[in-house]
This record gives sequence, C-alpha cells and structure tokens, in this order.
Amino acid sequence: MAVSDEIREQTNKLKDMNNKQKCEYIWTYYKWWILGTIGAIAFVISLASAIIKNSKPIYLDVMFLNSTANEQGDLCTLDTDFLKEYNVDEGEYRASFDYTTYLDNNGGNQQSVAGQVKVVSKYQAEELDVICGPDEVLSEAADVGGYAKLEEVLPEGMLEELINKGYEPYYYTEKIYDDDAAPDSEGKLPFTYGEKYIGGIYINNSKKLFGEDSRYPYNTALEDKVVLAIAWNSPHLEHAIQFLDYVTK
Repeated sequence: MAVSDEIREQTNKLKDMNNKQKCEYIWTYYKWWILGTIGAIAFVISLASAIIKNSKPIYLDVMFLNSTANEQGDLCTLDTDFLKEYNVDEGEYRASFDYTTYLDNNGGNQQSVAGQVKVVSKYQAEELDVICGPDEVLSEAADVGGYAKLEEVLPEGMLEELINKGYEPYYYTEKIYDDDAAPDSEGKLPFTYGEKYIGGIYINNSKKLFGEDSRYPYNTALEDKVVLAIAWNSPHLEHAIQFLDYVTK
C-alpha cells in the first residue's frame, strides 16, 4: 500500500472516533514508535547537556581513591556544595570529582592497573588538583606523581591551625628514581629516598568527607586512615587550598 493510501485509511478510521477513542487507537498501534521517539529525544537532550557541562572550564579536579560511595558517586553533592560555598558560578565552571578509581599496593589486579593508568594520565596532563585515599595506597599514587609540600604552599598559619584542630599531618618521603637504570624483574626502576616532608593531612575527622551512607566519599565505618594531598603540579592550587579549608571546617 502506498504511503498516501495508508495515511488516508488511518484518517478515515479516526474521523468517526471521539477524542478518547482516538487516543486509545493511536496508543495501541503507535505506542512503540511514540516511546522510541521520546527516548531518542531524551537521549539527544542528555547528550547535549553532557557536552555543554563538560565543555565548561574546570574549577577543581579531585580524585577519591578507593571511595566507599555508590558506584559512580552520583549521590554525592560534594562538588556542587563546594562550588556554592565559594560562590562559583556553576554556569561558567564545573568541579570534576572522581569516586571510581581503585588502587592497591600489590597492583596486580586489572582494576588497580586501570587505576594506576588513570592517575598517571591525570598527572601527565597536569589536570589533578587534589587526591584522597587510604595512606597505604597513597604512596603508590605518589610514585607516579608527587604531592605538594604543605609547609610551602599553604597560607601562613593554616597548617598549624589544622594540626591544632586535630588533623594529623601525613609525612611523605619522596622517591628518586634512576631513569638510566634497568628495571628489576617486576618492571620497577631502582630508587633512593629523598626528602621527607608533610605531603598531606589525615582527613578522617572531616564531617564533609565521612558519613554513614553513600552520599559521602568515605564511610565512617572505614578502618583505613585516609589522607588528603595536593598534587605537586596542581593547575588550580588556590582552589585546591580552598577545598582543603572547606572539608576541614
């Protein structure tokens, strides 16, 4: 049947129906087409929204290693809460908070290897501002990047104030790798230890990072001691310091 004939036939069927009958007829015979069209429109709107959102300049980039938040961290409002606290225009800027990266000291499983690759990529692209995670894995993350010396980057008196508030300093000893040497049987380069300095703050006291449900990056039941550190090459150092101040208020 030609398209014009099909249209004419459907028009004739609808002509003698009342509004309720017309709606029932259309829904019965065309509901999948209607639902498909609605779904396609919703997808386009969602995609356009994501593109617009991701095109905004980043105000702060934070990575929460081994977070206990829900799988994607989509219940956490920490990013928007932080931006609002400092009156950042969310129409102009966005915060990138990652709750999905996992690392362990063994580094042998696929998830941990993927986490290492992600951390390396962030450091090399000079995108990462703040990194949080259990102290036992933070040294693993530092091996591919490094942490800012808080004594040097924080405003005068801020570090002492944090310590007085009960936030214990995290001491990190940098590793100096010999790039000219051959790697060992595990593929690791030999290194010597360098300077020991305060590279972060133990953050378990933070009411903004720890809670009893998946709205928070870490659960209060977590036994690990969690550290917040600032990446040594943070592109938004001032904003990273703001975030440290925010989560320790």
